[in-house]
Amino acid sequence: MKKGKIKIIALIGAFVLTVLIVGLINRHSSNDTTDNMAGATLPVVTLTYADEEINELHGHTAQMNAVYMRDSITPLDKSRKLPVSIETFGNSIDKISYEIRSMDRKRLVAEADVKNFKAEDKQVTANIKIQNIIEEGEEYLLILKLQQGKKEVYYYTRIIQPVDAYVQESLAFAKDFHDTSMNPETKGTLATYLEPNSSGDNSSLNNVTIHSSLKQVTWADFPYQKVSEPIPSIKEISSTCNVITLDYVVKAKDSDSEYYNVEEYYRIRYTSARPYLLSYERSMNRVFSGGKDSIYDNYIQLGIRSKDVNYISNENGSVAAFVQEGDLWMYNQDTNQIAKVFSFRSDMEEVDDRENYGEHDIRIVSIDERGSMDFLVYGYMNRGIHEGRTGISVCHYDSVTNTVEEQLFLPVTTSYQVMKEDLGELAYQNNQEQFYLIAGKTLYQIDLDSLKVTKKRKDLKAGTYQVSASGRYLAYKDSEGQLLVEDLETGNTHPVKSSGGEETRAIGFIGEDFIYGQARNADSVKDAAGNQVFPMYQIRILSPEEDYKVVKTYEKGGYYITDVRIDENTIYLSRVRPEGGAYVDASEDTIVNSEEESGAKAELHTTSTKERQTQVQIQLAKAAEEEKKLQTLVSKEIIHERSKEVQLDISGEQQYYAYAAGKVVLGTANAAEAVRAADEKMGVVVGTKQQYIWKRSRRALRETVIADGTQAQGNSTAAKCLNVILKKEGLNLDAGALLENGETAKQILQEALKESTVLDLSGCGVEQVLYYVSEGNPVFAVRGTGDAVLITGYDSNSVCIYEPGSGAIQRKNMEEAKNTLEGSGSCFYAYLK
Repeated sequence: MKKGKIKIIALIGAFVLTVLIVGLINRHSSNDTTDNMAGATLPVVTLTYADEEINELHGHTAQMNAVYMRDSITPLDKSRKLPVSIETFGNSIDKISYEIRSMDRKRLVAEADVKNFKAEDKQVTANIKIQNIIEEGEEYLLILKLQQGKKEVYYYTRIIQPVDAYVQESLAFAKDFHDTSMNPETKGTLATYLEPNSSGDNSSLNNVTIHSSLKQVTWADFPYQKVSEPIPSIKEISSTCNVITLDYVVKAKDSDSEYYNVEEYYRIRYTSARPYLLSYERSMNRVFSGGKDSIYDNYIQLGIRSKDVNYISNENGSVAAFVQEGDLWMYNQDTNQIAKVFSFRSDMEEVDDRENYGEHDIRIVSIDERGSMDFLVYGYMNRGIHEGRTGISVCHYDSVTNTVEEQLFLPVTTSYQVMKEDLGELAYQNNQEQFYLIAGKTLYQIDLDSLKVTKKRKDLKAGTYQVSASGRYLAYKDSEGQLLVEDLETGNTHPVKSSGGEETRAIGFIGEDFIYGQARNADSVKDAAGNQVFPMYQIRILSPEEDYKVVKTYEKGGYYITDVRIDENTIYLSRVRPEGGAYVDASEDTIVNSEEESGAKAELHTTSTKERQTQVQIQLAKAAEEEKKLQTLVSKEIIHERSKEVQLDISGEQQYYAYAAGKVVLGTANAAEAVRAADEKMGVVVGTKQQYIWKRSRRALRETVIADGTQAQGNSTAAKCLNVILKKEGLNLDAGALLENGETAKQILQEALKESTVLDLSGCGVEQVLYYVSEGNPVFAVRGTGDAVLITGYDSNSVCIYEPGSGAIQRKNMEEAKNTLEGSGSCFYAYLK
């Protein structure tokens, strides 16, 4: 071959190779561009009650599962006219229509177009006339639909025509309390509503409560200036109490860039005589701005905010990323650059309620030495290409080009409040560009290049698996009952071996170390309800990072572990000991992880001043170089030509949601956990169909729902108690025979009471389960002796307990009832019709 031809071929080969290499380096399509995030466009709806604007609603561009959209509840007056105001921001509204449905969404109550709406100066007003087919005191779903050309936008709220709820008076009280707290001349009058005690933290303005001092409630020495006026949002309405929140923005007078989002929460009981403030909380969190006052020495000054900071640093602690008020920031100490990586906000000086809407959050997945990150944005999308959608956006930030690339978008049809509980347990991205997510009961693997979806594991019910702190390791039992630890980085699975005749229980992770327990089958017992109990004789800690070596073992002769709680570096063990053929409570024990991570990393600190009180900081490994001037960057986003949206078939299990102040504080398959969480936060529990499962309020008095002297058949106290319940509900079944066949009390009730919701409330307290007695249903309970009884009534000082042996109703004072029924393995079963 001639040399000239060889040179030409070589040049062509080199050119082709270069093109291939450039193509591999640049993963983006030639039509992909970078730009600023598109602005918000959707209208905002507010409703009116008693001439007061309430319940600001934000639009959804896809139909949502309406049963989960319970952010607010709107009262109707006797005329049943609902005034609607729509802030259009200059966009036209072509059509308005609405639906009213039952709370489970199965029954369509009414639907109609809204006629004669008026458009004037970027605002549309209308009156919705609700037909007389809704019943007083019953909640319904209202779905308001706006047509804008070909685009449909949906707005959701609950509606109710309240009975003896004093909603108008409660609204007036909340607004007056708010105004008075900011009025130097009248603020002293609030003292009558406060209950200051040692539980109130008077050293921080981040969280002020009814137990704080009057000075703290009235803003102490903070030089604030109100930027926006609050529109009340009503969260719960009942004859016993109303829950109202106020959201607004304040600014520090002595700063040009110090803004705070503030939320006030009121729980009010109103009577014909006077209002009672049952609970009050005010949260205050700085909207981080990245100004020069934010960085000094080796500190990032986050300001007044919660101490629960979502942050991460690189290995040597010179780069730190953190989330604050829904924004993601990154500071690089070596370059003295701070970057606003992701934010829906553009300008706090002119607050846009759509951009400042806080129904989303960010999770940082990983960070490298230069500050490039993988992260998730999950919840309601305030603006941009997914404006009005709810879902999970999987993103990558390149610190060199200062760009954010969306790699995947997973839409959901539930609210952010529900989604963050259902989808927040596992989200991990490995170095092979594989993204893992547990949604419903399935572990999904999604290839971020091809967007191919693989179902890796099915039937991962809540409580049957555990996830490490980073999300890299997943522990679960397979279909054959073998406990496995899977490494999502490598795809390898490690079996956790156990001896014959033993049960292995996955407990959790402390960091990346896996904790599990061993229980002998011979030690298992059945409680009075028929449940098999496996107390653990040993706890083991296994390290996947040390070739799955067991690094610690806990075992103490004569003691068994029934429950384990992990709090940071401490493992708390609830224990029992055998006595007289049964297990009795023993003292709690702990395992402390004393190993500290090596290497300098960023840490959280606090500082305090007279005006701002406690402020939160991130302390870096070393101080920044003074000669380098701080540079603030705002990232741009890569706009893809190809859609990154992937639909997942998510079918979750029965969940219970504890709501407080209109927010989900816990989503769990364990009803008892939900009740305890709601009780602590003075909230409510609802089920997947949004039916009320539990309320903190109940009737002041409930006479016994089982007659004194009622006799029942059965060879055991459990059988007799179950037969009494079944007879009360008009059922003729032999619970004793079913128990002897191996069925549990819960299974018997579930099979018999098919039209009711049966709840396992083991671990709750007597006062918590009295709600179900208030609803007219007895509660099955087991005493510390192992005998079953029924709770059948109560008054302010005592509880009525049905004794199955004699059929008598015994009245015990509250303390005695607690001592009897809240002992080891407190067991309660309740039901709601």
